[in-house]
Amino acid sequence: MNTNNIIGGLMTARLNLSLGCRQSSKLKEETIKASVDAGAMSIDSRGNAVPTGSISVNAKLWRGSDKVMGLQKKFTSVQSNFKSMTLPWGEGIRIFRAERINDIYRSVRQMIDDTDPMIEDIVKNYEAEAESAMVALGKAGRSDNYPQNGESFRNGIVRQFHVDTLSPSNRIIDLVGAELGTHLAREHEEQLRKSIGEAQQDAADRLADVLQRLINISDPSKDSTRVTNSLFEDIEEITTNMRDILLFPNPALERMADTVKNSLSHLKREDLAKNKDLRHSLHGTAKSMAQMLGNIPIV
Repeated sequence: MNTNNIIGGLMTARLNLSLGCRQSSKLKEETIKASVDAGAMSIDSRGNAVPTGSISVNAKLWRGSDKVMGLQKKFTSVQSNFKSMTLPWGEGIRIFRAERINDIYRSVRQMIDDTDPMIEDIVKNYEAEAESAMVALGKAGRSDNYPQNGESFRNGIVRQFHVDTLSPSNRIIDLVGAELGTHLAREHEEQLRKSIGEAQQDAADRLADVLQRLINISDPSKDSTRVTNSLFEDIEEITTNMRDILLFPNPALERMADTVKNSLSHLKREDLAKNKDLRHSLHGTAKSMAQMLGNIPIV
């Protein structure tokens, strides 16, 4: 595989979302008590046993603020959605096909923009939210653990989305030169090969997951089963977007996705939930497809 032939069609991105302020604080009294209770003690110069403090008890500073916790959960959801659209490339960096940049960029920017009203609401009611957070902590609640006001809270928030192209390894050699440039280029190519393999394995694992779920719900040994809409949504997502998930073509995996989609296109959730014979018939089909999937080589 000549990685330089495909690097031009790839992009990387980094998404940083953070409240930008302290999220937890060590509770000194509780930490001492936990150390004593656990027997985590040391002997001082006078021969007295003292808690080591090695067992740390932390308080979540914002757990008493529904609005701040809601924003934090939203950030986590955005990160999760971004990761579902991309694949890992080094620490904190994701990789994807360049042809998908418009859809990914618009989607991520929209998700970030959706947090604007949540932030404005917190800033507007900041004193009440900070007070609720401190009250929830009881005696451990201290004002110096929090931003001074709503604007300080807003200014600390990080919402950054950076996108870049992936340079060919021979460009690294041109920039750095000599032995170091060649070494870095080889590392660059090896990372790409690793990511391509991870992308294909991830795609295969997602397809295997929905097939296993089908096998489970259609198990002949079960008298009844619960068939959810989410299963059919996940089947549609992975079989429709197989090519987008892959960084490098794998015709066998793509054909397998088409086979799964075509084999299940006639099924409806309601029919499958009510018809035991239909489920039993599906069981053999799903097991056969799962076995075929397991035999497909990963690049």
